[in-house]
Amino acid sequence: MQSNHIIETRGIVKTFGGLRALDGVDIKVQRGSLTLLIGPNGSGKTTLINVIGGVYKPDAGQVIYEGEDITGLPPHEIYHRGIVRTFQIPRLFRNLIVTENLATAKRGNPGENVYLAPLKSRWIDFETKTIRESMITELKLKILHMWNRKSSELSGGQMKLVEIGRSLMAGARLVLMDEPAAGVNPTLAHQIFAMLKEMTRGLGITFLIVEHRLEIAAEYADYVIAMARGKVISEGKPNEVMTDPVVVKSYLEG
Repeated sequence: MQSNHIIETRGIVKTFGGLRALDGVDIKVQRGSLTLLIGPNGSGKTTLINVIGGVYKPDAGQVIYEGEDITGLPPHEIYHRGIVRTFQIPRLFRNLIVTENLATAKRGNPGENVYLAPLKSRWIDFETKTIRESMITELKLKILHMWNRKSSELSGGQMKLVEIGRSLMAGARLVLMDEPAAGVNPTLAHQIFAMLKEMTRGLGITFLIVEHRLEIAAEYADYVIAMARGKVISEGKPNEVMTDPVVVKSYLEG
């Protein structure tokens, strides 16, 4: 029987020298939800998504994804299981146009095989379909008008939309996001979160998002997990967590 939770962590511990960045973290993320991971700077939020995404191997504990223990797997193996990571500073191919950036995320291109690459007939149909899918994705994200612009010419917010597009092209089931609203004007930030919310409803994609701009993000969240000093201190509906005295105190002290 399939669990309602797509990902969970059990007793995750991560230390850096004498710093205990994660101190026995247990979380569960509902399938098809937009879940926020909040807390003051240094609370362990980004470290946690780095552990889930395979960037860091925990010192103790487990990461369970779709019922499978993926603890300590390298990032590329976790990616191939459907977990995609985006970053506060987007990591795009700066000299490729938007459509090409999206196309690079599509898996299974036979043209990437050293033996098939010289045989255009073996990969041209795949690439044609991939470009078409890229442009459909751009239409969904309202960036079709910039399909032929290099990513180096885009604003920070537009780059983040392209990163979201690459997640869709990769067939992501769980997307780990690090501050998608950082450095983005409020109008575009709301647009980004509205799109993410629509993807949870229409495509069933799950988002676990580290975000500081709570005045924007909380409006779209299904669930909020608050951390401080490497521990989960509160979780629940946005209004419950945001008004929890323990959470308020952690921000004031942070």
